[in-house]
Amino acid sequence: MQLYTIPLSRTIKQSLMMTADSVMIVAALALSFVLLDRDFFSQDPRFYFYLAIATTLSILVFARIGLYRALVLYMGLQSGFLVLQGVTIATCMLATSYFFSQTPLSTDFSILPIFWMIALLFIGGSRFVAKVFLQSLIQNFRPKEPVIIYGAGSSGMQLVVALQNGDQYLPVAFVDDCHNMLGSTVHGIRVYNPNSLYELIESFSARQILLAIPSATHTERKEILNRLEHLPVHVKTVPDLFDMVSGVGTGVEILAMQVACCGCRILGMVPGRERVLSWRRPRPVSRDEDPPLEPTERQWPRPLSSLNLATGSGHDRLLS
Repeated sequence: MQLYTIPLSRTIKQSLMMTADSVMIVAALALSFVLLDRDFFSQDPRFYFYLAIATTLSILVFARIGLYRALVLYMGLQSGFLVLQGVTIATCMLATSYFFSQTPLSTDFSILPIFWMIALLFIGGSRFVAKVFLQSLIQNFRPKEPVIIYGAGSSGMQLVVALQNGDQYLPVAFVDDCHNMLGSTVHGIRVYNPNSLYELIESFSARQILLAIPSATHTERKEILNRLEHLPVHVKTVPDLFDMVSGVGTGVEILAMQVACCGCRILGMVPGRERVLSWRRPRPVSRDEDPPLEPTERQWPRPLSSLNLATGSGHDRLLS
């Protein structure tokens, strides 16, 4: 069993979330009454009847817009918009029920914006707290390996999001040559100067550096590798995600290098043997009918799995 999953069915989890949202809607309304110095429990019986209807309809709206399909651990900006949309609709329904259950003299619509803010805090904030709790729980029971990302551009941002949602690596710092980004924070991770790499490695106990600079030129890559030669870390060059999806970059381009003072040594550049299907049309038996295509298997030869480079000229071979 994976540690980030709770041994409950999806239906039970959604039912628990619906029940919790119903309680939070009523609690938000009761707190709104308290803030306006009004008694929530001394209202007309029709008020509670319409409140039950509005709460039930609000939960149905939450389910209809897909709020209960979102996984709490992987909730992002889109889920935040769903919470905002659902709470707004719930406030409108509550306004309708409040209008029908109150007399014109006792109606006070100033309670609605207060309810909207409190309900948004309860429903959205509870999910955010649950996400942080689950992430910290995963981190405590399944420690991730700290890594440093070299490059805070678009590729670095895509990489840090993928690693944060995974269970193997934990991005702890960004390193970038752009002086305008130094000291800023990207996805909760601070951007440092490359001159601080040694201190970052010692501080975070990082043993890997991920190069997320696919747009760098041959000369720029060579200069960066020269800077990392004296650091006791493993360096991995990650291709651009768009290139991988479009087919320009492949997994073979993810190169693992161990940087030492004497030079660079490629640890596992090429994976195991790959099998590819090609199509060959056999010679027809007769002129009237062609036989169907038959798949034939072609096996690619296995390239070298490792290569030792003793001098700095290996940079040229690697980047060419």
